[in-house]
Amino acid sequence: MSKHHGKQIEILVNAFETCFEETITEKIAPNLSLVEDLFDDIEKKEERIRKLDLNANINDSSSLSAIVKSKYFRSKYNLIQKHKNYLDPNERSKWDSYWFFISNELNRYRKKVSHNLHDELGWEDQKDILEFCRKVKKEKSGIFSERITSVLKNLEYEQDVEDESSILCNFPNPDYLHFVGRHKIFQDVKRLLLDSKTRVVNIYGAGGYGKTAFVDHLSRHLAETEKYKKIIWFSDKRVKFDTQRNKIIELSRLQTLNEFEEQPLTYDKSDLKTVLEKYNDECLIVFDNLETFKDEGEDFVNKYATSSSQFITSSRLRTDIGDQIKIPGFSPAESTQLIRDMNIRLQLEDIDNKTDKDLEKIGNLYDNSPLLIIWHLYQLEKGVAPSNLDQKQEDVLDFCFSNTLESLHDNEKKILNILKVLQRPTTALEICFLGEFSKLEAVSPILSKLSQLSIISRSKKDGSKFYLLNENIRSILRDKDLDDLYKTKLIEKKAKEMHRSIAIQKSKKEIDFYNDESFEINNDEDALISAQLEKIDRGYKKSKQGLDRIEESAEYDKEESTILSKQTESIKNLIFLNNENSQLLIAAGIASSYQKDQISSIEFFEQAVECAKTKFTKKKSYYFLAREYDINRDYENSLFYSKKLSEIDSSIPTKMLLISGYLGVLEVDKAFSLFKSFDVDEINLFRLSFSLRITNLYSKVKYFLSHSLVSFS
Repeated sequence: MSKHHGKQIEILVNAFETCFEETITEKIAPNLSLVEDLFDDIEKKEERIRKLDLNANINDSSSLSAIVKSKYFRSKYNLIQKHKNYLDPNERSKWDSYWFFISNELNRYRKKVSHNLHDELGWEDQKDILEFCRKVKKEKSGIFSERITSVLKNLEYEQDVEDESSILCNFPNPDYLHFVGRHKIFQDVKRLLLDSKTRVVNIYGAGGYGKTAFVDHLSRHLAETEKYKKIIWFSDKRVKFDTQRNKIIELSRLQTLNEFEEQPLTYDKSDLKTVLEKYNDECLIVFDNLETFKDEGEDFVNKYATSSSQFITSSRLRTDIGDQIKIPGFSPAESTQLIRDMNIRLQLEDIDNKTDKDLEKIGNLYDNSPLLIIWHLYQLEKGVAPSNLDQKQEDVLDFCFSNTLESLHDNEKKILNILKVLQRPTTALEICFLGEFSKLEAVSPILSKLSQLSIISRSKKDGSKFYLLNENIRSILRDKDLDDLYKTKLIEKKAKEMHRSIAIQKSKKEIDFYNDESFEINNDEDALISAQLEKIDRGYKKSKQGLDRIEESAEYDKEESTILSKQTESIKNLIFLNNENSQLLIAAGIASSYQKDQISSIEFFEQAVECAKTKFTKKKSYYFLAREYDINRDYENSLFYSKKLSEIDSSIPTKMLLISGYLGVLEVDKAFSLFKSFDVDEINLFRLSFSLRITNLYSKVKYFLSHSLVSFS
């Protein structure tokens, strides 16, 4: 990028040179008694007049201007220094403060650019001269200030004229002065491209996050390596945003892909196919805004991404071709650096006085979008108060996101509407509930896509993932309707019901783990699942009441089986929404057990053991798994999980399971030893469950005795 920084410096040095000429012509010359004072001697004056073919009066302003322009850079500023007494005292003082930089650094830069040594100048040199411009602008120098301020405001890259040696072909002028950040992504993409096996790398991310700038910067860097002979640019960008004028600029679509393939791309007028054939596997094609061509664009990439060429593409979404690299918002440090670098040009005192922490807050306002940060600074330069920026950002946000929002499908808009209504971090399960999605699998890809587009952000807390609208999107959606009013009102109504249900569940005290209906509430998602399970249970109990009217045994069993099956299916549907909630898996296991589906029941309980994270859920999952094995007379497995449970719990229910297991495997001494350890008060506390367990133990004793008698005989 050194050559391009050199071009910037050349523009600034030339601006200062023009200022020297104006100062001599307008402020120095009119005060000299003899025009000869402009020259070192009379011979030089006569030679200059003859060379310039000046027949008019030597004191004529146009002739004088021509003479001054023909002088060398150093001669111009030395002439002002020699006659600085003719300057206004205030300007003379400023000139003295500028003199060292002008006669040393500025002159050094001039020598470099005049000898076409742009490559020897870098960002630090450009920063140096920008800081000098900043000083000039701040002091409001009559000699320099107005012109330098104007040049700074409109400073842009000057594209090199392509010749036979040019590596970059068909590239636009970069719309950035100094590229900031992205070091890790830069290295990742560069590493992929330098691997000859990689054919396509797609850079994707939301509008305004710097995809075009990134691929341009990367391409210019790669042009300085020996990897490629030609790097060819193609873009179908339809609009761009002018941050200075706060306006979306419509761009005409100049080319179709067929026209691009046929157009002359290089100095010798070669088209794409000819270039690729000539340079074999040493070509890189940059395809900016791939998504506007959709399938046609991907077909084009697949056509040419062979062993003869590589591609860098950019798009707002992931594509189905190549390696995918997401370009996110800046880090806080990168946002701060961008603001500091921009302010070298804009020179906003308020920004100068802010700490890095204050500047990070500016970045956070816009989810660290580079475009929006630059827009913010230009608005401040125009004098817009920070408190009024919200009213001004409609166009820039439309540029970044509106086209994206308009292209979303109904379910994608529905989810955004839910997040807009809730206005808080929300789980996928809550979104499923409010959006009436049947499965989490229907929601997860949408949430992933919205995250790719930087429309929503993700966070994690207490093992649950939460989703929230990004700040920029909230600003856009404030006055936009994503759905009809009726559906929005329904979401609002369901949200209120959900909040009320969650509050009720959270207010409940923890029930003992061995109870079928016990449920530990750790977060809103748990509360929502608990409420849904209660709703299913109420439906089950209500349906069972209708069985009392059935007298025939076979019909009763058939109807009961149908009710149990419906209950189990309802719980399984909840598992589709969250297959990692151990308590939900336990509920499914219990329902399967009532259906006498022991295989499914044990599978659910085993999954619950794997997903259990809290002490309560571990106890409950071990308990019900051990109990199910016990019911199925698999006493070895029952004893195994009962022992696991006993490591974290010593209550009567746990001991009863252990006793049952010991009797089942014929370890009667251990069973009775454990039975003797029971405390009377404990037994009173568990009177009901104890009597039930005694009944169960009776069958185990019979089992033990029968096996003992067989062994004895």
